Amino acid sequence: TNGVLYLVDKTENNIQRKFLCYTLEDEKRDEKIKGETRIPAGTYKIELRKEGGFHWKYDKRFPDIEGISLSGNDVKFPEVLIGKPSVLAVAFKQKAQLCINSWADEFFPIYGINKNVNYYEIPMLGPQWTMARNWIDGGMRGGVPKPLHDYTATYYGPLRSYYKSLGISSRGDCYMFVLDKDGIIKNRFNGYATKDSLEEMFKLIDSLNE
Repeated sequence: TNGVLYLVDKTENNIQRKFLCYTLEDEKRDEKIKGETRIPAGTYKIELRKEGGFHWKYDKRFPDIEGISLSGNDVKFPEVLIGKPSVLAVAFKQKAQLCINSWADEFFPIYGINKNVNYYEIPMLGPQWTMARNWIDGGMRGGVPKPLHDYTATYYGPLRSYYKSLGISSRGDCYMFVLDKDGIIKNRFNGYATKDSLEEMFKLIDSLNE
């Protein structure tokens, strides 16, 4: 049986339905064959199963975010990251670039731009800014070096679910996420870079590249 699975995000004034994946179910059988028979038709209560390794991996997986880069390309996270370790600079505040630069200015001389390690900046803006998108992105193009236009992808839309999935309780200056080759979050660094936090980040990146 073929199907479609959606994630429904309800807010006070809006309901958004987001495509997750297609589903494929085993066929109906009068006599059950293990691993080849679907569950009987009916209504079932869905609960979160936390046992086993898959829950941990999904729980730590970077959430799905769809943005448009400053060069005009559609970018889907974490899909675009799979295959290499990644560093993601996520910002919810307008003046977060100085915070991001405190990390990026030390990162690029060592790792370059998307060579052995993915690097993306993701400005996160609420839905009220969507109408001003062209104006905002145009301003960003003037302030972000052109080699990074492909790797700066702006998101416009509801933010509440991302605060929860990223474990963010307040809009700090910036958040730096380090992901492994499967898009799993290995660590998060908050605020301006320090000597110790940079050393910790680079050590983690190198371990993921071994």
